[in-house]
Amino acid sequence: MGKSRKRKTSRAQKNILSQAPNSRSAEPSSSAQIAREINAPPIQQTLPGVPQVIEASFTGPLPPPVILEGYERILPGAAERIVTNMEQESEHRRTIVDYSIKAQAREGMLGQIFGFLIGIFAIGCGTYAATNGAAWYGSLIGAAGVVGLVSVFVYGRRRDRKRSDDEQT
Repeated sequence: MGKSRKRKTSRAQKNILSQAPNSRSAEPSSSAQIAREINAPPIQQTLPGVPQVIEASFTGPLPPPVILEGYERILPGAAERIVTNMEQESEHRRTIVDYSIKAQAREGMLGQIFGFLIGIFAIGCGTYAATNGAAWYGSLIGAAGVVGLVSVFVYGRRRDRKRSDDEQT
């Protein structure tokens, strides 16, 4: 346990480090140099012998140009592959969104058509029952058809309004 181990550097790591700008050894000269390379704000105060961690993050479909440039230095053609992959992913996402919008429109249209047919069928059955001696049952069946049509129409409008409000926020 008291033995100190020397850290071995692989050939790939040495290759990466040798291609990094201003690198002369496997260890960076200072945390300020690392901060400059990743465009991080400079570190104000450092203590000798205290390891420092510098973290950078980004949001969006592509990494910042500095990071793309680093990928390109390490592996020629990597930046082009990353950009191409992002373009393909964006196109795929647009295709999925288009399909989803068309499916929702089709679903809404079919719902309206079948709801209308069921309502007309209920009103027709109520009318038939009322004209053939069952006026009480006929009026119940007809009224249920009308109430069903109106309630589905009102519920559908509320749902559409709520969905559009959710999308705007």
